[in-house]
Amino acid sequence: MKRERKAVLIYKNWMPLFDSLSNEDAGELIKAIMHYASSHEEPLLKGTVEGIFLCMKTQIDSDEEKYAEKCEQNAKNAKRRYEDEKAEKLFTENM
Repeated sequence: MKRERKAVLIYKNWMPLFDSLSNEDAGELIKAIMHYASSHEEPLLKGTVEGIFLCMKTQIDSDEEKYAEKCEQNAKNAKRRYEDEKAEKLFTENM
């Protein structure tokens, strides 16, 4: 079961990139980030905004992959813990 992430990280070190844009372009970029994080569909952008988005997209994809790996590991740990508790309970009942 793939878990849908409910958030997207915005990094402080991206601030100079946002500062280099006009407010209108920065708004377009943040909307593009949110759209991509929700749908994984690349928005149609042009010029500087497109270039900056493509750099950020790589980080968003990496974060998504790390999140999926963390969820998978947590599920394995929970299953193992449940099985250990179940086995211990069975063992103590049979004593």
